[in-house]
Amino acid sequence: MAFTDHTKASLTGSKRYVLHIPRSRLPIPVRAFWSLTLYDTNSYFVPNPIDRWTLNDRSDLRRDANGSIDIYVQHDRPSRSAQVRNWLPSPPAGSGFRLIWRLYDLDLALTGVLDGSGWQPPPVLPCDATGHTADGTACAL
Repeated sequence: MAFTDHTKASLTGSKRYVLHIPRSRLPIPVRAFWSLTLYDTNSYFVPNPIDRWTLNDRSDLRRDANGSIDIYVQHDRPSRSAQVRNWLPSPPAGSGFRLIWRLYDLDLALTGVLDGSGWQPPPVLPCDATGHTADGTACAL
């Protein structure tokens, strides 16, 4: 569960975020499925124009040319259709939210998943004024 971004600032609809999953961290280590769901601070879904509250392994997510996946969490709809496929709409400016990443039927054969030394969910990286995250990942336009 994430209440803050990578810089420890509260998640807010006033900002844009990217969760970058490098190809080397795919597939996500589950035998059943995974989901990433966005809730408001009262644990309710956030109304949005596309009625999307979750992205998961069954979503038609777009992979980058290098095989990685970028998930865009922001209030405004991305202008590029390919980015909309990976968009998880957040509440409007001034409203907080939280993200919950669920792993169903975790593959325990992968060492370090439970003790934190193995696979970890990607950090929630805020976008800066240049349209990139601190690690250089491009944000949705």
